[in-house]
Amino acid sequence: MYLTLPLTLEKLHVQRLATELKSGTWHTVGTMRVGMFNHTIHYYNNGAGIHKLCAW
Repeated sequence: MYLTLPLTLEKLHVQRLATELKSGTWHTVGTMRVGMFNHTIHYYNNGAGIHKLCAW
């Protein structure tokens, strides 16, 4: 799995996603390979602490 927002010394992945991306919209945050298929990873934060990751 490859995430476009890498880990930093100050913040974990979820902290960067929650603070650096606008809430209320889906963002493309990475890619992953399953078998012979590549999938795009999408992240959603509703602004109230609910985070979702989906790959399609």
